[in-house]
Amino acid sequence: MSQIPGLEKIVQLINYDKGLKLAVENEFMQPIGASDEHEGIKLTIDGIIIDESQMVVFYTLENKSEYEEIYVANPRFYDEFNEPVIASISQDYYYSEEKQEVIKERIDIIFTEETTIPDMIYLETKMGIGHERQNTNLLGSTWKIQLPIDKSKFEGLKEVYHLNKEIEIEGQKIIFKSVTVHPTKIAVEVVYDNNNSKQIFGFDDLVIVDETGEELSNPNGVIGFGSPLGSDTHTIFLQSNYFNKPKDLFLKFTSVKALEKDKLEIIVDLKEKKLLKSPDDRVSLTDIRQENGETKLIFSVQMDPILDKMHSYSIFSGDIIDNNGKKYYSGNAEFSNIGDNQQITFILPNNELEGPIILKIGRYPTRIKGEFKIQVK
Repeated sequence: MSQIPGLEKIVQLINYDKGLKLAVENEFMQPIGASDEHEGIKLTIDGIIIDESQMVVFYTLENKSEYEEIYVANPRFYDEFNEPVIASISQDYYYSEEKQEVIKERIDIIFTEETTIPDMIYLETKMGIGHERQNTNLLGSTWKIQLPIDKSKFEGLKEVYHLNKEIEIEGQKIIFKSVTVHPTKIAVEVVYDNNNSKQIFGFDDLVIVDETGEELSNPNGVIGFGSPLGSDTHTIFLQSNYFNKPKDLFLKFTSVKALEKDKLEIIVDLKEKKLLKSPDDRVSLTDIRQENGETKLIFSVQMDPILDKMHSYSIFSGDIIDNNGKKYYSGNAEFSNIGDNQQITFILPNNELEGPIILKIGRYPTRIKGEFKIQVK
C-alpha cells in the first residue's frame, strides 16, 4: 500500500465504512497512479478498490487554474469497445469557502448482475467549476485515464448463502432470498410479496450481526439498487465483514417503511393552490411559487423524530400525471429540516401543466414494526 500516495487521506474518505477499511487493511486496494492534465487542472487516479459488486475510485485534483472551485463532472466509464460499463455511479463532493490546490475524493461505481468487468476500464470526464454542482458550467477539455484491472485479486471472492426465509410483519410478507458477502459489501436479496396490501419502501434498521455482536449497516442509510417502485425483488447493501471471517451471521431489523397501495398518490390543484388528496395529515401544501421560470411546489412533511432524524429524502418518486393522463417525470427536489418536519420543494418539469396533477409517492414516513433475527451462517 506504500505505492499509493496520500493513503492517510484515502482512509479518511472510507472511515465510516468498515468493509472498505478492512479491504485497505488487507491490501485489497489496487494502485493506479495515472494522470491527465488540462487547463491547469491535473487529475490523478491514485488507486481503486474493486470486487464483483463495486469499484471505488480514489482520485486527486491539483488545481493550478484560475478557478476557485472545481469538481469532476459527468464521469464516464467504458471498455475497449467504447461500450459503457453497466453500473450506477455516485460521487462525493468536497466543498470549501476557499480555493483548495489539492482535493482528494472518490467515485463509487456499483455493478449490476449484467455488468461484465473488463481487463481495462477507461475513464473520461469533464471538469465543472463553481459551487452549484449542476454540471452546467463545464470546461472545454476532457480528462482521460486508463484503469488496468487485476481481476485475479477478486474473482471468486464471495460467499453466497441461500435463505429463502419468509417472514410476516403486520400482515405483510417479505422473503429473504439470499445473502452474498463480497469483500467490499454485503448484498441482501429480498422479495416483497406482490399480494401485500402495502407498498414496502425499505428497511430503517436492517443490520448484519456476527457472533461478537458487531452490527454492520449501510454507511449511507439502508439502500438498494435496481429496485423501481412496483418491483418485487430488491437488493439491499450493507457493510462487509468478509475479511473478518465471522463464524456466525444474522440479519436483524425492527422497522420497515410501508404505505397502503391505495394511498400512493398526492393530488394538487395548481390553479387553486390546494392539496386535493394525500395519504394522511402528515403532508401539507404550504405554497406554489414561480421562481426563475420554474414552478415550485412547497410541501411540509411530518417525519419520525427518531427514525428520520439522520435521513433526508423526498417522498416523491418523480412520476407526474396531468389531468389528461399524460405522464411526466421530475427528479428535481430540494430538502430542508424544520424541527420534526421536512420541507420538500418539488420542481415541475415545465410550466405547461394545468389542472389537478398526480404526484406518485416513492417513500413515506409510515412504518410497520416487529423484531426479527434471521440466521444466515
